[in-house]
Amino acid sequence: MTASPAQRALGFVRRILAKDDEIVEEEPAEAGAAAISSIRVRDKVHLVGAVQETSSTPEGWQVELSDGTGTVTVLWMGRLAIPGIGVGTTMHVWGRVAARHSELLIYNPVYAIQAPKEMTPDLGKMRTQI
Repeated sequence: MTASPAQRALGFVRRILAKDDEIVEEEPAEAGAAAISSIRVRDKVHLVGAVQETSSTPEGWQVELSDGTGTVTVLWMGRLAIPGIGVGTTMHVWGRVAARHSELLIYNPVYAIQAPKEMTPDLGKMRTQI
């Protein structure tokens, strides 16, 4: 049985709040992320990619998300910006794929920003310093 986007997002939050000895690292492929090149209109998807471009449009906050296999536009309607999302940000996105002017688009997805590896603390070193 496949977990719903809400269940996966909840699992992501639980991993963030987990105790040090409960943390399990997951790679995007293990988390069930689809390749952007494989998605089609009306698919419910979980994608992981890096933000290539951001813009504020009359519709809302728009980003171009790429995973190396392709690019998809993500749009949050009515937003001027979203703190933490900028060029280079790696993020998880859950939503339904739509089409606009022959491009793939995901409106108002559930999202999670992935911390950069260099920003993730080495918990083993922190324990020895305490």
